Amino acid sequence: MNGALKEAPILETPDCSHRLRSPLQLSGWKQFVKLKWDFDALDCSSDDDKKESELAGLLWADRRGLISQPPTIPYTPLFPTRSGPASSDRAWIERATAVAEQMSTFGTGGTIAFPPELVDVRPWQWNGFLANVAYTSRISLPHDLSLVDRSVRKQIAKAERAGYIVAPARSIDDVFHCLAGTEQKQRFQYGITGHDLKIATGHLGPENLRLYVCYSATGEPASARAVLCTPGTWAIDWLAGTSAEHRSSGATQFLINHVLEDLSALQAIGFDYGGANLQSIAAAKTAWGGRLTPFYRIRRQDLRYVAKLTASWLRQRLSR
Repeated sequence: MNGALKEAPILETPDCSHRLRSPLQLSGWKQFVKLKWDFDALDCSSDDDKKESELAGLLWADRRGLISQPPTIPYTPLFPTRSGPASSDRAWIERATAVAEQMSTFGTGGTIAFPPELVDVRPWQWNGFLANVAYTSRISLPHDLSLVDRSVRKQIAKAERAGYIVAPARSIDDVFHCLAGTEQKQRFQYGITGHDLKIATGHLGPENLRLYVCYSATGEPASARAVLCTPGTWAIDWLAGTSAEHRSSGATQFLINHVLEDLSALQAIGFDYGGANLQSIAAAKTAWGGRLTPFYRIRRQDLRYVAKLTASWLRQRLSR
């Protein structure tokens, strides 16, 4: 059964934590994903306990049984286990090909994004998947503030002079007040409710789901972030927002600086923005001195996808 996908066991005990390569593998996160979107975790580890699998992590199966990626999640946490270049290793190709074949058998829905560590997607291309490159910005920890753009440092100092402070969220409403500001500006919806965030916090605990809020001197919530983290992995910037009235106050930059310091103390190896593909916010992420990092997204080539590409091409032609 070396190529099989199976329902992932819940990792209940701390001695399993060394196996994790991402907070997206945490048992509490898997429980939340099941409750929120009815997705099941499928373990991709080898059944052979005598040796480490060439590939570790999990895939998600939606309620239709298709391999899919839940909303708001930047990556499906599937990783090569070797530190060297996996693409030149025969065992890796065999293992990844087996998983790609299983994904074809199960069927897939929509786009699936792999984390930056998975650099060889040829086994999926050989099995009929299309692959394209996307980008994220990653900041290694501990972070050197001198690497940050001068304009960001000025904003941090501005907020500090104005009396802003960063603290754990005093209420879920404070977090959502800030998220709503960014949702309105960017014209999108996270699709996460206050109840969802309470459930996620209950399953993950404050040590794995960090809810940060930057408050003004008068106690108003100005900027907020929900970050997924566990020691020894890249922390994931899950939800973020700044209220309209504090957008130019420096609160966002002041909060991010605090987040980086806190995550460093929690022994995260870095902070991953979970994407840096929107032109409107790419420059703001780059200003923190992180590394622009590519990652792959795959999807099955089918008639629906071809129709979508055709419609997009027609819109571009007609708009000229």
